[in-house]
Amino acid sequence: SVSLSGDTAVVSAIFDDIESGVAYIFVRDDSGNWNRQAKLRGQEDFGSAISVDGDIAVFNSPFRPDAVRVFARDGVGNWIENIRLSPDSDDQEEEFGTFLSIDGNTIVVRGVSDNGNGATYVFELQRPDGFVFLADEKVEIDRPSISAGNIHANGDIIFDKGSRGTHTGDLSAVDFIKIGKRNTIVGDASAGFSVIIDDKSTVTGTVVENTDVAVIPLPTITPFSAGKEDIKVKSGEILALAPGSYDDVRANEGATLQLMSGEYFLEELDLKDRSVLEIDVSKGSVTINVEKELEFDNEMEVRITPFDEDSSNWVTFKQLGHKTVEIDKGAKVLGTIIAPKAKVELKTGSYFKGTILARTIEVKTRVTFLPHNSSDSE
Repeated sequence: SVSLSGDTAVVSAIFDDIESGVAYIFVRDDSGNWNRQAKLRGQEDFGSAISVDGDIAVFNSPFRPDAVRVFARDGVGNWIENIRLSPDSDDQEEEFGTFLSIDGNTIVVRGVSDNGNGATYVFELQRPDGFVFLADEKVEIDRPSISAGNIHANGDIIFDKGSRGTHTGDLSAVDFIKIGKRNTIVGDASAGFSVIIDDKSTVTGTVVENTDVAVIPLPTITPFSAGKEDIKVKSGEILALAPGSYDDVRANEGATLQLMSGEYFLEELDLKDRSVLEIDVSKGSVTINVEKELEFDNEMEVRITPFDEDSSNWVTFKQLGHKTVEIDKGAKVLGTIIAPKAKVELKTGSYFKGTILARTIEVKTRVTFLPHNSSDSE
């Protein structure tokens, strides 16, 4: 199957691999040449029907319970799985996704059963773009130092008692928003139920309660297998690690671990106190997939080269497992963190710039958090 949208083409090859189907994404450059941007993999029937519109591509895998997979392209050309769509019915005989199409955020999927009958399903896609925090359950923030960016929760947003702090950005919650004493929100606040604002707090924009706030699904992470080689960088040493699959990767106290453009598959990544993670994005984006546990210990630092306001867009950390992702005291982390099954905790005095997509997000006191493309730096 082939689908074309502007300068983006998607081509599927359902028998390209013995155990899986493959789809290739090509983009046309200013000279008219078509270059491969991504290779996506699914089950053996993945991509027998495809559709692309702009930065969203939709693929089917008939006879699967979550037969339609939706991928979104980020600002630097990475294609990240956004959501999987399923029919409302339990009819296992229906080939859900036999035909599909996307136009903007509207996805139309046709299912056909063996007798020729079937149904048409229409989905409205909510994209997790444009947020500093997106939580499936709750975002709780306790007296931030400097903070900005839009925040969304499919449950609640809570700003605890503040210290005369100001957050710049819009808040949206499917359930409740609660803003404790001495907080100023420079932006709008909308909730499916109540927006509770303390008398000593202010929301400068529009406050809307009891409104229809849409659930925004978190991206899903396709299961993967890490390698078997442990990597340990001793204190004071520097190690450059090529993209690939590894077991446990650890940078000990004061060590420097250098990563480069490409994709990494790890069982664990443990960045100890005062270690440095240097990430070179000069030849493209870097994605670090972690199967079990991702740790940013006290006063460690993520450094991206070359560095500019856009650099954090080029780095993505993904954690497949349930363990809490901790950004410890004084740590500085740049990039996108995707942890749909886990809590992400930003501890006292830490610094984060980018986007966090997680089950729950908890921010302790005196934390600085800012979105991608922010001009602030420390």
